[in-house]
Amino acid sequence: MLAGSLSAPCLPLICGIPLTATYGQRLPWFGTVRGRVGVASNAWLIYVTGGYAYARIDTDASAVAGPATASISLHETRNGYAVGGGIEVALFAGWSTKLEYLYLNFGRQSTTWTLAGLPSITDDARFSMNVVRAGLNYRFN
Repeated sequence: MLAGSLSAPCLPLICGIPLTATYGQRLPWFGTVRGRVGVASNAWLIYVTGGYAYARIDTDASAVAGPATASISLHETRNGYAVGGGIEVALFAGWSTKLEYLYLNFGRQSTTWTLAGLPSITDDARFSMNVVRAGLNYRFN
């Protein structure tokens, strides 16, 4: 699971009104459906991969300014794409190991929160991630 958060207090002398804001996102799961094309020999495969990617993104945000409060909680499954490449090397009798890199992109989203009497707060988020994976495989014949 990936997670990130932001907490931004505002000092009363600067803002005029005490302001506190929090923002957090989690990516509890993701998956891909991909193909791969490469160059192989008897002992190794070097490949590129690409296809469909999907992920669950949970966002929680809140802001308090004096007596006014606003909060939002979004839970969505986003669709996107995955591209990358890797190498797979045969070890012995049905066993292989691999190292793979993936770039996943789930698009952009812009959200605006408005508190009465205060300027709007806009979040412009880009949902992407880089994944490096290593694996040990056994192939049944």
